[in-house]
Amino acid sequence: MQDWFNELFKEVADGPPIELTILCKRLLAALLFGWAIALTHRFTQGRRDDFRTGFGVTLVMLTVILTLITQVIAGNAARAFTLVGALAIVRFRTRVNDTRDTAYVILAVAVGMAIGLGFYRIAWLGIPVVGLAAVLLPYLGFGGRRSDAPHHLLVRFDREIDPDAIVTPVFGKYLRHRRCDGTQSAQKGTALDVIYVVWLHDNTTATAIVRELLGIPGVKAAELRRQR
Repeated sequence: MQDWFNELFKEVADGPPIELTILCKRLLAALLFGWAIALTHRFTQGRRDDFRTGFGVTLVMLTVILTLITQVIAGNAARAFTLVGALAIVRFRTRVNDTRDTAYVILAVAVGMAIGLGFYRIAWLGIPVVGLAAVLLPYLGFGGRRSDAPHHLLVRFDREIDPDAIVTPVFGKYLRHRRCDGTQSAQKGTALDVIYVVWLHDNTTATAIVRELLGIPGVKAAELRRQR
């Protein structure tokens, strides 16, 4: 029984064996650094309307997984190409809401690989520098404020309603600027969908404007999305 158990965990790949203590140390470090990346992401992006708390879990898992992958490769070119081919078949159908989220995904990949190779200084310096850039650059004119980003607002009205007459007071309260981007019939001609491109006031939230629009008689639905 003992021989079978030892054979199960026997290193059969080429190259020097991976010491268990080093592997555990690097995986623990990857977990901690991944958690630091998730906290940095939450601190710098947490006020976005489309912020998802579950994305932080993905960042932690990705950091640990990349550390494992780096250990498997261990400087072997053949294994590296094999893993690239295997990972190429993976397809993610969940759309990333913001390009800054993609940057954090790449940061998790870089930190995971750095820890897997034992380059802890790269991880120590990389996370705070990226976090500092994410915080400071919007104030230096890169990326702009949240309210500077245009949104698509779709409002569904009763067919007999004059849209401009009933929504203009709400738009004046919540929007800095707007333009009509199109109209179309809905619900087999009993309703009218009007699409606006809007710019919100600094203190305006998507929930507030949608809730007030839904409280207007004649408005059947309202949907606000950040423009891609």
